[in-house]
Amino acid sequence: MFKIILAIILGLYPIIHQLWTRFETKNKKSFNSYKNNPACFYLDWLFIPINVLIIFAVSWNYLWFCLILLASIAFNAGTHYFWSGFSNGFMFNKKGLSFAGKLHFIFSSIETLMIMYFLVFMLHNIYAHIILGTLVLFNIFLPYSSYKIFNGKPLKSDLIFSIVLFLVLVIRIII
Repeated sequence: MFKIILAIILGLYPIIHQLWTRFETKNKKSFNSYKNNPACFYLDWLFIPINVLIIFAVSWNYLWFCLILLASIAFNAGTHYFWSGFSNGFMFNKKGLSFAGKLHFIFSSIETLMIMYFLVFMLHNIYAHIILGTLVLFNIFLPYSSYKIFNGKPLKSDLIFSIVLFLVLVIRIII
């Protein structure tokens, strides 16, 4: 029963994040910038099935969970710092991260934790295969998102990330 409750809570998290970010960007008049970021506006919805199913698709080791959480926070801190040079309006303001940017930092840190943990501690069951398929779908549209955000010139870092994620997914599908 605990796993089902946790799965529901994790499944609601992307919905709450999306609604809160939409509300925040509309209040700050940066909604168009948010809407023009397909990764945040559309792809982040793919984390609903990932979050719901991950509880049933991994073996749990809480020490490793905490270590991967720290790695995820560090990775996302670096990523958001890098993105600050390419501000598209809704994540950053003159002071640094906007409130919507902070929401995204927290969201992406948690989702990165989920994905990294899943890729290391994945069980071989139907839930894991659904998550893998969802991650492949996410990865297919990630380069397009960068292409759209940066006016037809996707960031090399986004392309490299997408290629690495693709290779990791292929390896995890094979193993």
